[in-house]
Amino acid sequence: MTQDELNQLVGKKLVIREIPHLCIAVGRDALLLLQLAGTDETLFKEGDPVQYVVAWHPSFQEDELVWANGSYFPLLAYRDSGMPPSAQALRDAVDALYQH
Repeated sequence: MTQDELNQLVGKKLVIREIPHLCIAVGRDALLLLQLAGTDETLFKEGDPVQYVVAWHPSFQEDELVWANGSYFPLLAYRDSGMPPSAQALRDAVDALYQH
């Protein structure tokens, strides 16, 4: 994908394998996505943020976004970090996006 194509995805909601994601930023050949819960579950309600994903080398295959590899920052992994889990996970995801 070109940088312009990546930029056009910012702010868009994408459904990937039936799971909603919100594209919140782009890097060089990468997207920063916020995965949302697709249904009510034990730990999350539908629409709740679940994890940040840095999708490296994204492309569309049959109208669905895919990527070569990814870095994942699940909010539940940050429960004991001393700051809000969403803030810590976002900080780590942004660091990964721009240090690559």
